[in-house]
Parts: sequence; C-alpha cells; structure tokens
Amino acid sequence: MKRFLPLFVVLALLIAACEYQEPLSEKQGIRIDESVLGLWMGVPEKNKTSSKEDLLVLQISATEYFVHYNEGNESMYFRAYPIKVGNISCLQLQLIGTSTGPATKNEPQYQVALYQINGDELSIRMMNTSVVGEKLGSAAMREAFLKNQTNDKLFREPGKFRRVKKSS
Repeated sequence: MKRFLPLFVVLALLIAACEYQEPLSEKQGIRIDESVLGLWMGVPEKNKTSSKEDLLVLQISATEYFVHYNEGNESMYFRAYPIKVGNISCLQLQLIGTSTGPATKNEPQYQVALYQINGDELSIRMMNTSVVGEKLGSAAMREAFLKNQTNDKLFREPGKFRRVKKSS
C-alpha cells in the first residue's frame, strides 16, 4: 500500500538540503511514525552509479527523531520532528552537525521533507526552494508554503532508500 507520510531526511538531496536559517514550524507535539525507524541504504537511480549512502533513523522521544545520513566519508546529523502546515504533514529537519563538527549559526540549518514508504522502500522529497524561495524567515516561508501547498513542484523529485533487514 502506497502512502505519503510526514518525514524527514535525505539522499543526495540532503547534501544541499539545509537551505533555511529558520524553521518552517516549531515543534507541534505530533507523534513520530515508528515505521521509518531503522537503517536504510540508498538505491541508485537507473543507469547511474552513485556512492554508497545510508540513512539511520532513531527515536529521541515520542515526538522527535535523530537522523544520521552518510554518503561515502561524509556524514550529516539531524534532529527532526513531524509538523503539519496547511493540509500537508511533513517533517522539519534541523542540522545539528556533520563529520567535521557541530553546525554553526552562520550556515543554513533547516529544511522540510516528505516521505513515502512502499513495502521496504522509502522515498524522500525535499522542499523545493525554487517554489518556496530561499533565505526566507519563518513567516515568509510559511506564507509561500501555504500559497503553494497544491503545487506538484512544492517538493523535489524523490531520493530512494531500501530498508536493511536485521540479520538473525
């Protein structure tokens, strides 16, 4: 069964994902979706070779995730929490650090994502800055998001991951 769910994170999209200095929304107390917890491996696009990437999603609390995204030797660490803005349930991501150290206040730290789980496959779509705009504060970003909530291009094309099964 296909279903769009609020999510968080990443893929090659996440490397350039943090594009906002402020969040679209603060925490709203929405419970996490436990079906996304675990280890996911990147699925290369057809006819393309890509470096090895993986995504580890852990629960911090009933309303927050910890997300570790790794591509090759580069890692990114996120705090993420479910939000609902207008008619769209999504995930607010906050960069907390990389393999080189903690995130700095001078660099963009926030992004918004959707995800879809179909069997053992996870698709992640990051918010499209060409639709919402870049370098917006929370109020202006929220206004642009709400204005475009029915726009098919509000979120970028998906990156795909496959669930890593636990070995016995």
